[in-house]
Amino acid sequence: MRRTRGIVNVLEQRNADIICLQDVTNTYINYLMMQNWTKAYHINRVSITNPSRVKTEVILSKFPMTINESFKFKNTMMNNYANIVDLSIPINGRCPNGDKITIVTSQLDGLLHYSAYRKDQFYSLINLISENNNIFFLGDTNFTDAGEDVIEIPEHWQDVWIQLDKPTETEYTVDSEKNSYLTGHRQYRFDRVIYKSRNWTASKLEFIGTESITDSEKNPVYPSDHFGLYVEFVQT
Repeated sequence: MRRTRGIVNVLEQRNADIICLQDVTNTYINYLMMQNWTKAYHINRVSITNPSRVKTEVILSKFPMTINESFKFKNTMMNNYANIVDLSIPINGRCPNGDKITIVTSQLDGLLHYSAYRKDQFYSLINLISENNNIFFLGDTNFTDAGEDVIEIPEHWQDVWIQLDKPTETEYTVDSEKNSYLTGHRQYRFDRVIYKSRNWTASKLEFIGTESITDSEKNPVYPSDHFGLYVEFVQT
């Protein structure tokens, strides 16, 4: 529960317009929805009927959700889904006649030997949503960027990390050198924000959840085994 409170505190402090969460338990969702600050958000989660899958993907938005759907990957070993919502973003304070954008979040199949599955999931998802003009994928890809576990970003799409020249060989969202939550040696850029838009461009990328939620310097405790990503976009 301590880490749950830690994550919720980080999200509240950032006060983002849109929040995407992956691998979320019902207990966490219930706790999140009890917070006063989440009353400012529309909340959508993938509705799961498979009893073997106890976690899900959640999107919180300060903007109205006009369409929402879940997309179950055909080629998955972990019963993974994508959560997809359409939003109306005010332009000059006007809504609902604002900019229409699509937000997608998912956790792709993990485990190192599941590379072929997560590749198929990523490209099938891109193909599903690619006809939209303003699309933003925010999720846990589980790609290691090693060997065959490398993806090519389709034409007209941007990986915010690369676009904003974030180091790919010294900074990671999963980093056992910086996060005591992890064991062994693990340094991966699992978490990514990938988008295609004619009206928006990324202007800022920061890590969040990088500070210990305890005062112990010898045994720091971090909110999650992943550092989160905070991204700002501006209209073009």
